[in-house]
Formats: sequence, structure tokens, C-alpha cells
Amino acid sequence: MANQFTLYLTISFVSVTTLSYEIAFTRIFSISLWYHFAFMVISIAMLGIAASGTFASLYPDSKRPERIGKYALFLSFSIILAYLISNYLLFDPIKLAWDRRQILYIGVYYLFLGIPLFFSGLIILTAMEYMPEKAGRVYFFDLIGAAIGSVFVLFILNTLDEKGSIIVISLLPLVGGFLFSLGKKGLTKIAIPIAAALIIILYIFAPAIFNVKMSPYKGMMVALQYPSAEHIDTFRGPTSRIDIIKSPAIRYAPGLSLTYTDELPEQIGIAVDGGDLNAVTRFSGKRETLKFIEYLPSSLPYIIGENKDILILEPKGGLPVLTAICYFSKNIDKIENNPIAMQAINKRLMDFSGGIYGENTYIGLGRTWLKTKGLYNIIDINLTGILPWESGSFGLTEDFRLTKEAFQDYYQHLKENGYLSMTLYFLPPARTELRLFSTIISSLEDLGIKDAYKHIAAIRSWNTVTILVKKDELGISDIDAIKRFTKERQFDLVYYPGIKQDETNIFSKLPNNDYFKIVSRITDPLERDKAIKEYIFDITPVTDERPFFHHFLKIKNLIETYKLAGNKWQYFMEEGYLIPIILVQAIIISILIIILPLLLKRERRGVNSSQELIYPHNLLSGDTKIFGVGVYFSGIGLGFMFLEIVLIQRFILYLDHPIYAVTVVIATILFSSGIGSLASQRISIDKGWKGSIILPLILLGIFYSIFLKYIISETLHWEFAGRVLFSIVLLAPLGFFMGMPFPLGIRHLSVAKGKEFIPWAWGINGASSVVGSIMAAMLAIGVGFSGVMFIAVILYGVAFLTIYTSKGSG
Repeated sequence: MANQFTLYLTISFVSVTTLSYEIAFTRIFSISLWYHFAFMVISIAMLGIAASGTFASLYPDSKRPERIGKYALFLSFSIILAYLISNYLLFDPIKLAWDRRQILYIGVYYLFLGIPLFFSGLIILTAMEYMPEKAGRVYFFDLIGAAIGSVFVLFILNTLDEKGSIIVISLLPLVGGFLFSLGKKGLTKIAIPIAAALIIILYIFAPAIFNVKMSPYKGMMVALQYPSAEHIDTFRGPTSRIDIIKSPAIRYAPGLSLTYTDELPEQIGIAVDGGDLNAVTRFSGKRETLKFIEYLPSSLPYIIGENKDILILEPKGGLPVLTAICYFSKNIDKIENNPIAMQAINKRLMDFSGGIYGENTYIGLGRTWLKTKGLYNIIDINLTGILPWESGSFGLTEDFRLTKEAFQDYYQHLKENGYLSMTLYFLPPARTELRLFSTIISSLEDLGIKDAYKHIAAIRSWNTVTILVKKDELGISDIDAIKRFTKERQFDLVYYPGIKQDETNIFSKLPNNDYFKIVSRITDPLERDKAIKEYIFDITPVTDERPFFHHFLKIKNLIETYKLAGNKWQYFMEEGYLIPIILVQAIIISILIIILPLLLKRERRGVNSSQELIYPHNLLSGDTKIFGVGVYFSGIGLGFMFLEIVLIQRFILYLDHPIYAVTVVIATILFSSGIGSLASQRISIDKGWKGSIILPLILLGIFYSIFLKYIISETLHWEFAGRVLFSIVLLAPLGFFMGMPFPLGIRHLSVAKGKEFIPWAWGINGASSVVGSIMAAMLAIGVGFSGVMFIAVILYGVAFLTIYTSKGSG
């Protein structure tokens, strides 16, 4: 019993390590490269867990329990090795355009980042096969450890820097391995403390070798190349890393009129994860220093409307706040979704910024905050940064700020004659502003506003577009004020109700007036649907069910889009079309992982000749039993990840931030799945088991896919703590039943066919989980969150039918 207990503890330590490793490396690559490349590398590396099943199938001796301590030692060292190689290998996705060696470097990343996950999988698989009759308990400690890891990693990312986090994570498996080795013969229990000491000594005496190396093409690194540029400070947290810099490149006044000829006030840059540069403007409290703001297109709503009560969503460096101050606004509420940015400005730049975030500043998502608040004269959504090409979002990023439901919330919280204002960069070919037009008009029409286009106006500077939505219809006086504003500052009119073509494209001339034509068609109720259908980009209205606002690519227009982008592939990276490439890679590697044990026949001692072996002739002779094993474990692997990924996406809105959604959903699902796995140990398993325990999971999945969106909508106004607790209550029943199919399947497989099948099943389930996590993100674009949940239900249904219709092993 003591040996089993230490084995269970080791499993938990390994699982804490694994989950922490995956999240920490995703954060590190988000800083050193970009988030979508982090997703790519970590997704493929996770196949290391599945590869452990293939390895164990081909080399049965690798599953000897006494080797677990050594595997824990290898896991620790491989984490350090993976970090150093990925940090010092000069892979940079930007260089892919001209340096073909980068493709080789990606392969090296996959290999070395997958090694720790390989050893992690091998440890848990060894325990699983060692006592398959207790698979429920083994899986329980595995899942509980992973649940703890999802919370623990936030603590270390909040407490330590990137390199410190990796060091702590690398030490965790050594603790588990040491506990397992106590009382056993061999040198492992001596080697583990020595290994821990070496890692700590290396970190203490040579910490510089662990510093994160950032791509020279990220915004902060570009700005620091300017003469006299300097790095001032860094603030870190689980959500982001904020760097404060001085540089001549920091000049932030989006769309500033060319009629303004004076100097801008001093500005200091803030970078989020090394990119997404914004600026904090020096403000001494004297409004005369803000003269330049009167020449910004974003000042339009303050000039033509009332400005007593203002709401600013995501003010970042604070320029929108200074705009409100410049026009003597009385009440200014600020909602920022990045707490680390607010911490950095208030601690390091409080005096410099004039203390603009000292009062009425709140952390969260504007939509949820608005649910319990009053009405505003102006709601300003900040959509710009210093560098236009870094101000957009990754194509597969959920953006709940810009959906139909979001615009309905904004509109309903405007006072009479109030304005919703958005300024964004003008980046031909037009797509972002066109989708804003279509989404806003559709949202207003859903509220019963027939002539929604009469509430909208837009202007253009040399590099920005400003869109206004008025609570009431725009009147003649409003339109005249907009015309005066644009003429005095030499901005161009884009749209107002009744605009004529010859009123546009006057100051910042475009080669032709196609821009006017497409805007006019989208705002025309009779032409809109046809215009959206015919346009080269996808500019259909966005909803909370499919909140991928920045995904514009139409597959049918792939070649035309490539030509329009100047025959360059970088646009497709930004759009998220790395994801299909990742999926293809994952499927190919997964197929290899699954079929290798079928293709590579090895002599195995100690196996009774009457037992079924996993060789090609079994499949070629029509053995549906082995085929059923593959269907069952791939079905539950895909189904589990489909549910987990789509729940994370769904709860981003409910919990205000992706990191909170990831933490609450993963921790709750894994913890409750662990309880379900432990409970499954009480279920009797024999050759005739029919898998009926999957049926409650199917019913719950159907319920959630239909009603979850309504439950979230009706409780979105609750306080954050209440929403967190309610999320746990909502997710726990589903997670409980999600934790049962795998350990029950392992136990059934062991009884019906023999435990030598377990590594193969482990590999299939692991590979399917990786493919499922990638595929779920892609499917959500096409079928929405509810659709993905329905597909997960179907997958679990297929798994159930596979067991229910099987005849046992005979």
C-alpha cells in the first residue's frame, strides 16, 4: 500500500508538472514569438504523450515500474533542455519568408519540446499498465494533479519571472521521483537530489543563460533599436508581461490631422508581451498641453455631442482618457482588461501620466461591467496602438467586444443623443471597418430599429477610420457638425445618411472610389446582403456564438486573396491559417503514432501465443474488435477535448478574461473528472460491459449545447465572484461524467483483451486529444460553440455504440 501511495503521489507531481509546463511555455512563446506560434508548437509537442504509448507498445520492458524514478529524472532535465534549445535556437516565424532553415528549426522545436511530455506520458502509462484494475485511481491522481497544475502555474507566473517559473516546474518531477525511490534499491534516490542541486546552482550562478530571447521583429525590440532608446522596467503576471520603454519610435496620436504642426507631449511606451505597443502621454494637469487632441479624429463625438458621462473601454496607455479630460468631461469611467498594464502605469508612471487611472478605473470586460451600470453620453472603444500592424488580433481569437450582442449592450447604455465611438487604423484592403458596419447595423435591426443606417456616420484620416453610432437618428445639425469637423482638420467623410460620392475622397486621396461604393452598399438595406456575399473577405455580422471578429478569409477566395496581399503568405498567418497546417501535421503524426505498433512486429517474451497481438494481420483479416478499440479511445479523446476547448471559449465572456476562463474551466473539469474517475472504480467491469455510464454524459452534453448560452446570458450581470462559483457548479456535473469513459475503457480492455493493449489505447487517446484541441478551434468558426458541443456528443455516442455492440473478446 505504501508503494502504491508513493506511486500515486508521483503521478500527481508529474501531472502538475505537465500542465504547468504546457501553460508556462505557451506564455513564454507568446513573449518571445507570437501567441499563434506558441499554440502551434505546444500543440504538436503534446503528441509526445501519445508517442509514449507507441514506444511502450514496441518496447514492453520500458513499462517496468521500477523505472519511474529514472523517468522523473529524465523529465526534469528534458524541461531544462527544451527551454534552452527553444530559447537559443534562432527560430523566427518572420524569417520563414526568406530563410528555409526555419522549417528545420520548427522540427527541432517539436522534437525537444515533446520530450518532456513523452516522459510524462510514459510515467503515467507505466502506472496504468502496472495496475489496470485500478485505472480509475491512477487516472484520478493524474487528473487531480493536472487540475492543481492549472492553478499552480498561475501562482508561479505571478510570483516569478519566466526563467524562474521554468526552474520551479523542472524541480517538481524530482520531488515525485524522489518520493517514489525511497525504500528502493538503486542510485536514483541519490541522483535526484544531485540533479535538483545542479539545476538550482546553475540558476543561481548563471541566471543570464535562462533569460527569454525575444524576436527582433516584435514592436518593442524594433523601438529599442532607435538611438537613445532605453528599457525602463518590466511588470509580469499570468495574463501578460508589460515592458516600459523610452524611444523616439514612441509617437502615438492615431490619425492626427496634417494641419497640426506643433510637437506632441513627451510619451513613454508600454509593450504587451513585447508587442502591441501603446503610449502613456505626459500630463501635468494642464489642459493646454493637450492641444493636439483637438486634431484627432477620435475627438469628434466630444465636439458634436454632450460629454458629461463617459465610458472608455480598454484605454491602455490613456490617450482616450486624456481626450475626455481635454473636453471637460465630468464623470469618466475606465474599464481595462489588462490588470498588469494598469499596475505598471500606476506604480511606475503615476506622476508622468497625471494619475489618470487613480479613480473610476475598473478591471474586467466592459460588457459584463455594463450590465449593472447606468447610461453614458459617450462610450469610446479604443482599437488602436502605436504600430498599425500590431493593433489587430489573431484571426482565431475570440473578441466578445465586437459582436452583435456587444453592440446591443453598448447601444442600450447610451443616453438620449449619446454616441458610441470607435477609431481603428485604415488598412487596405478594407475589412475591419466593413465588418463593424455590418455587425452594428444587424445588431440595431435585431433591436427593432428599422433604419439603423440613419444612426451611423464615419470619417477617415490619412491612416484611421472613426465610426460613430448615435442613440437617435442623425439629424441635419449633427451632419453639418461632422462636415465642419472634417473640413477644418482635412479629414475625409466616409459615410453619413444621404452622403454623395463627390463629398468623399478629397484630402487623403485613394486611387479610386471603390471604398465609398462598398461602404454605401453595406449601409444600404437593399444591397447589404448581396454586397457581403460578393465581397472578397468575410464581413458577415459576428455573434457571441461565433465571436471570431478578426477572421476575414473566405476559402473560395484563397487565391484571389493571396494575390491581393501581394503574393505574400504573412497575411494568412495573421488570419489563423496556421491552424489548418497544424491540424494536418497533428493528423499525420497521430496516424504514424497509431499505426507504428501495427506495422512494426517485434518478438515479445512472456506473451501467451493464444493472446491477440496488435499486428497488421489482425486488421487485414477483418478483426473488428481491434478496430473498435481505436474507435472507442479516439472518440472519447476527441469528445473530451471538444468539450473542454469550447467551454473555455464560451466562458471567456462570462469570466472577463481568457486566463480566468482557462483556469476555472480546466481546473473544474479536471478536478471533477478526477472524482468521476475515482467513482468509476466502484463500477464492476467484465467482458460484457456495455458502456452505459456514457449515456448520462451524452444527455448532459445535449443539455449544455442547447441551454448553456442562455444560462450565461441571464447571469452575466452577477458579480465576478458569483460568476466564478456558478461556473464551477455548472461545469462539475459534466466533468464528473467526462472522467469515467477512459478508466472504464482501460479496465474493460485489460479484462477483454489483455493489458498489452493499454499502451496502444493510450497512444490513440493522446493523439486524438491533441487533434481534438486543434480541430475544435477550427470547427467553432463554421458551426459555432453549440455546434462543436453537439459534435462532441456525437463522438461520445459513437464510442458508446462501439462498446454496446461489441461481443466481448470471446
